Amino acid sequence: MKTIDPVDWKRAGAWLSGIWLIFLAFPIVTVAQADYRIAWKVVAWALILAFAGAYLGALSQAQWASERPTRRRGLSWLALLLGITALLVPFLGYSAVQLSPYLLSFAALGLPKPARWITPLLALAAVVAAASVEPSARGILLIDVALLGICLPLAELTERTEAWEEAERSRLVLAERDRIARDVHDLIGHSLTVINLKVQLAERLLEHDTSRAQSELAEVRGLVAQALTGVRRTVSSACMATASDELDEALGALDTAGVEVMVSGSAGSLTGPMAMVAGWVLKEATTNIIRHAVASRCVLSFEPRRMLIADDGTGFSGTENNGLRGMRERVAEAGGTLRLGVSSLSGAEVEVTW
Repeated sequence: MKTIDPVDWKRAGAWLSGIWLIFLAFPIVTVAQADYRIAWKVVAWALILAFAGAYLGALSQAQWASERPTRRRGLSWLALLLGITALLVPFLGYSAVQLSPYLLSFAALGLPKPARWITPLLALAAVVAAASVEPSARGILLIDVALLGICLPLAELTERTEAWEEAERSRLVLAERDRIARDVHDLIGHSLTVINLKVQLAERLLEHDTSRAQSELAEVRGLVAQALTGVRRTVSSACMATASDELDEALGALDTAGVEVMVSGSAGSLTGPMAMVAGWVLKEATTNIIRHAVASRCVLSFEPRRMLIADDGTGFSGTENNGLRGMRERVAEAGGTLRLGVSSLSGAEVEVTW
């Protein structure tokens, strides 16, 4: 089995944002042009490089780069950046305001509320004070204002979007639980009502029509068997494993069948109700590959709102059987879309998106 490590695009985006560190060339040049001894210049350059490293480290934990930040962690990174900036002030003088865009952008994007708003505004006030004394700092002030106008709304939008997605996942979970409870209630309630009536009838018939009573009791056994089957089906639906849970079993089954598997992404990126439906689809699709596809290679790809299963087998016959229809209906009930087609491996492809 070959595995492709998933790309964390949010974290990668944070590190790519480090391209703005190119503007640290200005304080580096400022130090180079200053009338300092070479040893002091080396110290100043080392501090600037330390600032760059701390900024990249701070970005990697920012809200929009990995997980939701904690106040303590975010303030720790900010304190480190401010400490390095303070050490550079004797070397840079008023030119130290050239570091303020980095401080403001991290504070706006990497701190939780209310520090997200308070800290950048305090820093901006300091830049305003510097710009009132040193005209060369006014250009940096304009950059800082523009950054806050972009970063603060972006941070708020990101937080609200995550909150909405979490609420939607919770709503779907509750809806699924309600559906299961309703199915069990309807199934058990109807079955028990009919069984109760037939048992009462059988009791009355036992005295004068034994054969009819036995017939009614036989029907009761049939009804009980049907009810048990329905309950098992409903419970099985309620206890569906997630895609992450099913992945190991699917990989083991495919390996036993001699199918080479390549996994891309993480099955854990599918969460909430979609994870359970994806787990069921993964189980059904890999079973079909083993039984019908005559495949030698298979690709399993996972993304936060997408799962792809492809093989190099015989492909689809053109008509959907009960299993495929069941997959499509269950995915639709979970708010997703299932697409069947020809894979890049020239076999069948099942794609589920939400």
